[in-house]
Amino acid sequence: MSDLYKIQNVPFDPKALTIYGIQFPNQPQFSAALNTITTSVFKGKTITKKDVEKILTDLKK
Repeated sequence: MSDLYKIQNVPFDPKALTIYGIQFPNQPQFSAALNTITTSVFKGKTITKKDVEKILTDLKK
């Protein structure tokens, strides 16, 4: 099991590229999006599981 971090109660695993248990493909645009999300959360922005799903859906278009 890899490290599961919680920032502002958002569970994410940077090694497995998951946030809220949602898997991000290991590709640059997805990694960049995950970085942006975690940075936003660090800054205090609230991100819900729905937000993450929408971001992922938009990236896959």
